[in-house]
Amino acid sequence: MKRKRESERKAAKKDVCIKEFRIPPRSPDLNVLEYAIWSAIVRDMRKQEAAFPNSKKESREEYLQRLQVVLPKTFIEASVRDMKRRCQRLREEG
Repeated sequence: MKRKRESERKAAKKDVCIKEFRIPPRSPDLNVLEYAIWSAIVRDMRKQEAAFPNSKKESREEYLQRLQVVLPKTFIEASVRDMKRRCQRLREEG
């Protein structure tokens, strides 16, 4: 039944000249967390931790405060805004 509905949808799209655009699964270019946010977190947090003395014990609250400084809201917003360019590039290549 599912195949029939899928073929009907494809036929309907073809009738009205709608071209299907396939996005690769798990595309890192379209995953803000993968290409920007996690790498920035790991890089900056580990850089700070390298300067810590071996005896330093950090509380959860201290960690979260440090994380908010490392990953400012403006960085996240800029990363999300970059999605438009990445989607356009993917479409041009497809």
